Amino acid sequence: MEIESRKVSDSIVETVHMVRPQHLNASDRLFGGALMQWIDEVAGMVAKRHTRRNVITASVDSLSFLRGAYVKDTVVIIGKVTYVGNTSMEVKVDTYVEALSGERTPINHAYFTMVALDKNDKPVRAPRLELETEEEKEEFFGEKGSPLYLLTGMASFMNIEEVGRKKVSEKLKKTYAEKSEINAKLQRTYAEKSEINAKLKKAYEEKTERGEKLKKLRKHLKDTKAELEEKSKRLEQLEQEKKQLEKHFLGRFVLEKYNK
Repeated sequence: MEIESRKVSDSIVETVHMVRPQHLNASDRLFGGALMQWIDEVAGMVAKRHTRRNVITASVDSLSFLRGAYVKDTVVIIGKVTYVGNTSMEVKVDTYVEALSGERTPINHAYFTMVALDKNDKPVRAPRLELETEEEKEEFFGEKGSPLYLLTGMASFMNIEEVGRKKVSEKLKKTYAEKSEINAKLQRTYAEKSEINAKLKKAYEEKTERGEKLKKLRKHLKDTKAELEEKSKRLEQLEQEKKQLEKHFLGRFVLEKYNK
């Protein structure tokens, strides 16, 4: 079965917003909640493009506000997939203010953990990520693209107790230690099994040898019994002959005595 995969460029999303008065907070700057809504929407669209399925936001990590945006500013939001685990994806969302000259100034960086869902809203395997550039490889294998990061996001998604990366790392180390211990036990078990098999083989050979000896002994007993039976018959025959001789001699003795 061919493994489904897609390029980073296949799911890049770029949206543009104009900051209006209703988007401002009390300090006349872009309200953080409005920006979070925009970037969450972008992250969701990126994940949907990559998986071609429904998705859910599992966690938001490293939401960094670098500077503010003001009324009439043009806000550009760009999202792309930077890491894919099993059912989870990491989506990086960068936000800029674009000047009339086209120059873009970063105002926010955020990383989202998104989870692919099937028709029953259950986590499902996400397509693999094809890495084409060095930048994509660095983002994939970098700190934000580490498996520990996705594990932390999945812990939040599954309503598990919040854990930090250090705690997850400790759990992974413990798991690897337990795995090594299990492998050692398996090796000992295989060695003991081999030893038992060797003993069973030896016992079987001894049993076979005893069986051969018993077979020979039974044959010898049978032959001896036959020989005894033959001798017994011969003895009975001799007894009969003895009786006949005794009868014959006794008859002659009586006859001779009578004649005298």
